[in-house]
Amino acid sequence: NDGSFPGGTANPLWKPGRTGPALEFDGADDYVSIGDSDELSITGDLTIVAWIYPKAIDGINRYEIVAKRVNDTNREYEFRIDTDSKPHYLDDGVNEAFDSTVSINNWTFVAFTRSGTSLSFYKNGVTDGTGTADGTIGDTVSNIGIGSRADGINFAPFNGLIDDVQIYNRALTSSEVMQLYLDPYCMFETVPIWQMTSVGWLHYIMGKYNPTRIITSPYSKAIGV
Repeated sequence: NDGSFPGGTANPLWKPGRTGPALEFDGADDYVSIGDSDELSITGDLTIVAWIYPKAIDGINRYEIVAKRVNDTNREYEFRIDTDSKPHYLDDGVNEAFDSTVSINNWTFVAFTRSGTSLSFYKNGVTDGTGTADGTIGDTVSNIGIGSRADGINFAPFNGLIDDVQIYNRALTSSEVMQLYLDPYCMFETVPIWQMTSVGWLHYIMGKYNPTRIITSPYSKAIGV
């Protein structure tokens, strides 16, 4: 479940971010791919959080944050900025929006939780709307993309920086979301199964803090030393 770069000009760049190193996506062909696995095939309760710094939102294009999808009718989960400049959650047959927009050239903490069919949206730690998810989400045989789809088609490429993406296989409480906004390094009893942090891309085993590989960045620090 390590994140990998596609190679060549499609590699995002490591830059100083909001909580540590962030990845800068050029809005053209940059993305990160995370391999499909049982751990990340989450058809039940789910939380995804991220710090984003969009450099362009034009009201015409969409900008992918995290996506596990094959096509418009075969999605496990998708998190993107849509044409209304709001973050959106999407699954097989659902497209639900946050109440408010995000602005360019500013860091914004965005998160959603999926608990059964109930969706909760958060912006900078505070509730920013609710929605309803599909009750029968299927497992898509697809990698996870950050900054675009992971199939190389570059659907909705993100233009800007993305930092500290975390994926949980449970719905965090509102107080836990606020904790992450205030302190991205806080540790819960159940840690994320995948996270990007100040030590690069980390893979977490469910229920244990157990990085199995670190891809370091120019801004990373060694751990366990």
